[in-house]
Amino acid sequence: KLFFIKFIIKFVIKLRRRNRSEDATVLSCQFGFQTFSMAQASNCLYIFRSAPMFNRAVIPIVLALVIPDFVQARDLESSYSAVDIEKLQITVGVGEIRLESGSDDAIRVEIELKPSDDAGADVDDLIDEAELVASSSNGRLELQVVFPGGDKESDIQQDWRVYAPQALAAMIEMGVGVLDVSGLEGGVEAKVGVGETRVDVPGGALRLNTSVGEVSVHNGAKN
Repeated sequence: KLFFIKFIIKFVIKLRRRNRSEDATVLSCQFGFQTFSMAQASNCLYIFRSAPMFNRAVIPIVLALVIPDFVQARDLESSYSAVDIEKLQITVGVGEIRLESGSDDAIRVEIELKPSDDAGADVDDLIDEAELVASSSNGRLELQVVFPGGDKESDIQQDWRVYAPQALAAMIEMGVGVLDVSGLEGGVEAKVGVGETRVDVPGGALRLNTSVGEVSVHNGAKN
């Protein structure tokens, strides 16, 4: 796709050398998607209205190819000591959680935030202001991404990758998405509203609840 976009842009440059002043404005806007936010990209409409007929045919093609690749996303990363922690609790609205046993005594978290398919116009601000909040008490570490306003969580897809000590227990609550847990032997308790739940662990108690979707389980202690 990237090669095709570059080809189109180079082709446009060659055919429009006669009007360099206008071309410079158009091209700066096209390349600007790499640095401008999606909201700023709307300024290209001014150029589109005044562009020659050839530009009006090419620009929509370029926009259709480029815009999906530059939707704003943001990564969150953090690490927590697992000393005195017996259970890890994660709460997610929409997204995916992959939780697996790690090679050390720390709990490491990597999250990608990106707009969901039906996200509202203010999705960029929500992603920018989102925070990963952690709280611990009585041997339990609770993790959750908090968004400003609190009622727009469904606009953001959260893709989690979590590494935790094998002995840890997990408690997961998810509205919509995919849950994949592997390697933990402290037990897994999960509630998924709509989606898919996959659990492959060497042992521990399991309590899995999915309202709509599929559940796949492999517990080494019971085989």
